[in-house]
Amino acid sequence: MNPLRFSPRLRSASRFEPPLHQLLVAPVRKNGPVALSRQPSCGRGSGAAAGFVLHMALMLLLVSGAIGGFLLYAAYNQSHIVRRWHESDQCLLDAQSALEQVKYGLVQSYISNQVSSPGSLGWFNEWNINKIGSNPVYNIPALDPINGSAVMVTIAGVAIFTNSGYAEVELIGAAGRSSPVTSRMISEILRVAAAAGGAGRAEPFDYAYLLNSSASLRNNIVINGDIRINGPCRLNQSSIVNGERYSSGQYTANSPLWSVNDYWTRAGPHARPTDPTANNSIAWPMGYVPNKSKNNNVAQWDIPAIDDINALAESARGRISRGGVNLAVNTYAGPGPDNIAGTADDNCLVLDGTASPITIEGAVVVKGDVIIRGKVSGQGTIYAGRNIHVTGDLTYLNPPAWPKPDSNPEQTAAANKTKDLLVLGAKGNIVAGNYTSSTWSNRVWNIMTDPANIISYSVSASDAAIGYDSDNNPANGYLFDGRYFVNEANGGRRLGGVGTNTVPRKYYESSLANATFAALCDANNVPGINAALFTNHGFIGNLGSSAANGNTTLNGAIACHEELNSFYGLLTLNWDIRLSPKSREYVNTSFFASSGTTGALAEASSTTIGWKEIH
Repeated sequence: MNPLRFSPRLRSASRFEPPLHQLLVAPVRKNGPVALSRQPSCGRGSGAAAGFVLHMALMLLLVSGAIGGFLLYAAYNQSHIVRRWHESDQCLLDAQSALEQVKYGLVQSYISNQVSSPGSLGWFNEWNINKIGSNPVYNIPALDPINGSAVMVTIAGVAIFTNSGYAEVELIGAAGRSSPVTSRMISEILRVAAAAGGAGRAEPFDYAYLLNSSASLRNNIVINGDIRINGPCRLNQSSIVNGERYSSGQYTANSPLWSVNDYWTRAGPHARPTDPTANNSIAWPMGYVPNKSKNNNVAQWDIPAIDDINALAESARGRISRGGVNLAVNTYAGPGPDNIAGTADDNCLVLDGTASPITIEGAVVVKGDVIIRGKVSGQGTIYAGRNIHVTGDLTYLNPPAWPKPDSNPEQTAAANKTKDLLVLGAKGNIVAGNYTSSTWSNRVWNIMTDPANIISYSVSASDAAIGYDSDNNPANGYLFDGRYFVNEANGGRRLGGVGTNTVPRKYYESSLANATFAALCDANNVPGINAALFTNHGFIGNLGSSAANGNTTLNGAIACHEELNSFYGLLTLNWDIRLSPKSREYVNTSFFASSGTTGALAEASSTTIGWKEIH
């Protein structure tokens, strides 16, 4: 059907009206000059049609002009926005650069005329927004512009943690530009440490699991923290490592990890927090960030050792008490649990917190064995001149906790700084469970005697005094053959009764008589340990108990030469983030004692533990 049939006007226009260009431009000569005019119309509707076409043409011109103007405006506006973004980013970088200048000057002023020790932290007591310290005073200079930005830094706050050996300075850095008007402002918390274990110092507890030998991760282990092995390591698909993996050899296989959401759901309150936090900000410098990379052939980690126990005892400053009664002040060197001087359990200390909590403050040296179980409160380190035996559940009275997700990291960090934290450092071994029981022997013996786990290694001369020079011949150096299951070499400690009756002891055994030791052990074995564990030699034992459905939880860290443990069910290791100087809530437990002292570092060190944009 022809649609024109129903449109007489369109049909008339198509038959009688001249072309469109004639309607617009046809010249007509009158008595005057040539003028634009319309030809005489021929037929009904021709004038209306011409007006309609003219109207549409003018509208097209107007629309085209409007579009062109809009595009020009949009291009200009976009260019302006991009420029503002660029200027804003530059301001942020310039504010950070200004902070770095001031941080460097502040630390250098502190070092320049101070003895780097906890007492020197009094330097930070005097401050205002523009200066800090005394003798010498550090005055924040009027900073020159950086990349065209005007910059300024001020001090917002200072906190001194004398017992922990560091001060924290909150700095505000600002940068602004005039064309276009742009500004950025950031806040940083700078930690300046003077005492041993200061910020930036390599620590054994920077890792959840640190071994000074090769390793093979077994089934049913969850490690919530980084691991580092001074040798090759075989990971396990049936175990979880929620952290970085470092090996001075090669990693073979791999272990899965959890996503942030899975970690928030499954890790529990004692595991370290995450970065990012709930509000997607970076609040925890040592927080968990999912990363499954394997770092092979890295340099060996220089793990410290507990050296001369007598020199360490001279500088120890702390106490162990229970119910307000001191059990040891600075050092314990007494007759031992049998209360008879001259027997093999001399200098051994039993710490039983099952009835009332044991309280630890600072660093205490026990020159013999330590036998410990029950509840613990306070913050500090217990060193043992020989073995540390964990004979039952070892728990904190006031444990730390990290909500997941965490909407208020600053509040969490402030609360956790005061919570309980125990470090156990053994010159010999750390042994878990009742080694006098057949269950312990049946489960642990095969691990200790496995040829793959018997590896010789060099030891210090001071370790020979407790039997770790296997041939007892200093002339050819000091070497332990890795056989923890044999009797100690000559020169090691011995079990003694009254008078001269003596019985040789194996490396994993205590200096106490078997019956005395067994009476100090929980029937339910060891379901949990709340402590960071360090030993010059082996971490050996039987973990888990029926009371915990066979599972074991260790909240702290493990640093040792060899880990030779059997465990029921699942073993979960939750790294305590407070152990690292890089953490915003670091607690200095006076651990570092490779030189035999708990003294200060040669000079101060610093690190940034908090950063946020405030404008």
